[in-house]
Amino acid sequence: MNIVAVACVRDEIDVIEAFVRHNLAFVSRLIVLDNGSTDGTLSVLHGLEREGLPIDVLEDRSLGKFLSQRVNRLAQEHAIGRYRAEWVLPLDADEFLVLQEGRRLVPEDAPPDQPLNLRWRTYVPDEKDDLREINPVVRIRHRLVEEGWPWVKVVVPAALLGRPGAAICQGSHALELHGRVCEGMSAGHACLAHFPIRSRGQFVSKTVIGHLQNEVMPHRPSSWGFHHRDNFEQMKQDPDFFLAHFAEPARRYSMPSSDAASFVPRVVEEPLAFRGGPLRHTPALRENVQTWSPMLHYVQSLAREHALLKGSLTEDGRLSQEHFAGTFRFVIEQLHQRDCQLDGQATLTNRLQEQLRETEARLSAALEQQRVLERRVHESTTQLSGFHRSWTDTVGNLVRTPWKPLWRYWGAYRRRTESCAP
Repeated sequence: MNIVAVACVRDEIDVIEAFVRHNLAFVSRLIVLDNGSTDGTLSVLHGLEREGLPIDVLEDRSLGKFLSQRVNRLAQEHAIGRYRAEWVLPLDADEFLVLQEGRRLVPEDAPPDQPLNLRWRTYVPDEKDDLREINPVVRIRHRLVEEGWPWVKVVVPAALLGRPGAAICQGSHALELHGRVCEGMSAGHACLAHFPIRSRGQFVSKTVIGHLQNEVMPHRPSSWGFHHRDNFEQMKQDPDFFLAHFAEPARRYSMPSSDAASFVPRVVEEPLAFRGGPLRHTPALRENVQTWSPMLHYVQSLAREHALLKGSLTEDGRLSQEHFAGTFRFVIEQLHQRDCQLDGQATLTNRLQEQLRETEARLSAALEQQRVLERRVHESTTQLSGFHRSWTDTVGNLVRTPWKPLWRYWGAYRRRTESCAP
């Protein structure tokens, strides 16, 4: 079966080679669009391309995170248009296919009008990781026992994706038909090993650039990139604390903040069975370089684009742009406050529900104690009643027993007297 994977990546030099080599063991071809990487990711991709691997490397350096548009273009124009894909698998660079032994990603009898849902299996850094290992999916051996949020990624049949109004949603978590989510079929035989956070430096860079990529998109739902936004705000408030405890938010990654506070992550050691062989192009990375180099390049690009925009405007245009920017900042701030209020309301609702559950549990325990007490009272009453009857009978017998012979003699005397009467 012809399955083509598509991916949009940026500054993923630590994992990109492992991503390509491993996933090509399960798909026919991989199409990767590089979104302006500055850390050497593009060089690694071209090196893999020169090896003759079935990979196409494209470039798009625009600053916004227009992920959905890019993924759909890759799927329609390249995966289906050029390579006649029967199924399209959108991936991120931190996702690695896992299949049950002897199974195919797409079963032969899979319906052609329904996507397959692949659940996440999230791997997290641990103090036991061997930091000398440069392959992060070999180094990171622990995963969450339970996912904090039930995210899935879709594998889409080409026949369905080719319909008018069909589009892969932002994040590739679902497929929409004319704006309505198309229900997917769970793929119990397969999942995606997810390695979103691999080191402190990578986490910082991913958070800052991911958030800024969303910020430069003026027309987007305010919920997009909430995980980047929340981590970005925490980093602004207390960067030292964030860096010292980065493993904790890493274990709650991609969770709404209203649920993250109550989630207790548990991990188990279950390393990924890596199918990619040895790495040939991935360098050893220093944390400061991985943190600062991509961020500084991106901020510089933002500044240059802003200068170019300002320079192309007339005086009236600049005034209009500044007025629009002020209005836009106000609207974004209001939306952010609304999201915070909604998060607070959700947190309060969760707490009230938890208190209600605790109250119900206490009430059930009290009712059970009441039933036990009533049963014991009934048993005690029964025992006392039996004791009362036996005590009355005993006393009565003691009273009646000594007089029985007398009563018998008196009865006999009366009978004789009556018989002798004239």
